[in-house]
Amino acid sequence: SGVVGPGASFPIEVAFHPTEEKSYNFNIICNIKRREKPVLINVKGEGYKIHTKLVLEDKTRDDRLLHPGVVELLDFGDMQVQERCSFTLRLSSPGYNRDQGKAEPSDDANEAPAQRYDYLWEIRHPTRGLLAPRQDAPPYLTVTPMHGVATQQEETVVTVSYSPHDPHDLDGIIVRMKIPSSPGEPFYNLKLSGRARRPMLDFSVASHDFGPCFVKRGGSSAMSEPTSPSASKTPFERLDLVVSNRDTMDCWLSTTFQRTPYLDVQLQTAMVESGKSVVVPII
Repeated sequence: SGVVGPGASFPIEVAFHPTEEKSYNFNIICNIKRREKPVLINVKGEGYKIHTKLVLEDKTRDDRLLHPGVVELLDFGDMQVQERCSFTLRLSSPGYNRDQGKAEPSDDANEAPAQRYDYLWEIRHPTRGLLAPRQDAPPYLTVTPMHGVATQQEETVVTVSYSPHDPHDLDGIIVRMKIPSSPGEPFYNLKLSGRARRPMLDFSVASHDFGPCFVKRGGSSAMSEPTSPSASKTPFERLDLVVSNRDTMDCWLSTTFQRTPYLDVQLQTAMVESGKSVVVPII
């Protein structure tokens, strides 16, 4: 209530806070003294919620629908150090048709607003709280993209990757997706499990001394090179390193060593089966 003086104006603020997902149409009655009829203000509005669908891709079986407000399990399984494993998630509206690449129209599609909303991912530890996504240190987790803007007419692809550089256990870490514009709605909670350990590999030697070696003369042919005292007529020294897999799982073997003018590790990236061995020439 208030008083409006002669020739003056008075602002009235109308705030609309819908509590249900429906259309609203009502009249606001403004009574004025010494006026026979009140002034009517017609107010219209629509309350809507952001409806989402989060799907986990599964190449071995049908895709899995994830539910908000429910703790869903994502298991990376048993991994080896330096191995990488990823899950792919697809965020869209419930009516999104992936084959057609768009959302299926609803009965009131012409009246519904084009909904764009922010989404945000969090990584939380059961006891240490919020964690920063890191690939080079614990928890060795990344979510790509970590945040962004999605629409209900398109599909947004999100990747959750685990790439441990040392022995590590995920220990029930939760990856949570929040929609800030829907504060009252439940979150998507993904509980992660998985562990990484070093493979049980045996090397035939832990160190090796090539001893005195002749210096290679630039521009000379191999025939004019001095021969190796330990390798017969070859003009170089060679060590055959035997790598044996004592683990119960197959092991992926590779090296980051770059060949130099004086040393060469001739390792071809390969899978070493459980109980098997490979020979790596070092020259």
